[in-house]
Amino acid sequence: MSVVVRPNRKRTRLAFFDYATGGAYFVTICTENREHFFGEIHDDKMILNDCGKIVVKCWQEIPTHFPDTKLDEFVVMPNHIHGIVRIGNSINGVENAVNLENADVGNGHARSSSKKSNLSAILGSFKSAASKEIHQKIRMDFAWQKSFHDHIIRDDEELNLIREYISSNPENWAKDKNNF
Repeated sequence: MSVVVRPNRKRTRLAFFDYATGGAYFVTICTENREHFFGEIHDDKMILNDCGKIVVKCWQEIPTHFPDTKLDEFVVMPNHIHGIVRIGNSINGVENAVNLENADVGNGHARSSSKKSNLSAILGSFKSAASKEIHQKIRMDFAWQKSFHDHIIRDDEELNLIREYISSNPENWAKDKNNF
């Protein structure tokens, strides 16, 4: 009998944190191999193709499927999307920003006290819906990179800096690490 040894997969989420906790999260989701599926940058503006338009539509539909979720600033780039996802009741500012010192982590294990949506479920659903629609309508070999990058937004100053980063992403495309 042979034993399959798998390398340890890098943890991309903050250990012991409950991602259903109300708050604001900055996320980046890339296409597989960072292929340019969503359009092109011309004169510092993102020009969406049909695939990019589907991604925008599916992104904007997230609150329809997850009523405790609000969307903030976002941008679709040629090979990735940046966005701010809010979970919880607050819409203005980061009144429900996450305080990691007071976060409910239980006895070393993340736990949710309710059946609220969590960030992975929200983004998994988005990726699945966008992929399905792209495959059905455009019939292209499209795939997302596994997982996503997230950053927990802790205060209004950080929120405003991230909003600026997102909105200026197309004009900074030439310097973007995802542009290759």
